[in-house]
Amino acid sequence: MIGVLLAMTLAADPLATSEVQGLSLKLPSAWSRSDTDDGVSLEEKKGDAQLELSVFAVDPKRTPRKCMAELKEKIGEGFEDIEVGGEPAARKVVLDTLGEPDAGAKVAKVSSVTYVGCNGSTKWVLTLSSQQSQSARFGVLIKKIISSLKYPH
Repeated sequence: MIGVLLAMTLAADPLATSEVQGLSLKLPSAWSRSDTDDGVSLEEKKGDAQLELSVFAVDPKRTPRKCMAELKEKIGEGFEDIEVGGEPAARKVVLDTLGEPDAGAKVAKVSSVTYVGCNGSTKWVLTLSSQQSQSARFGVLIKKIISSLKYPH
């Protein structure tokens, strides 16, 4: 079953290697892409998901652990320590409801997965937001994206 889901996800969201501010990773090639001053913004064609990636130089350079400690202090609580691209990183999942159910409006359940990382000279923030009903599809996708991330040499 997992293999079938993975095959369906990759067929629906083919990935291509991209470079964003020196950071290399695989991103959905069929999604609408807009470059920003510090990264990239992508949107799934049907509007079921959005991905935002911002990349910044660290100045002055510091150890990866110190950089991550400073990042986590600024971004708040609830992040789980992980490793991405061989360097320290953190991840947080937020489930939210958009809309006012009491007003009779349509309510959307949204999940956002945010990753942050730093190697001491480059730091980045990546967030994928999608409808909770699509979490299985986009959960597999974000794991593929994150596992492809490589820092500049």
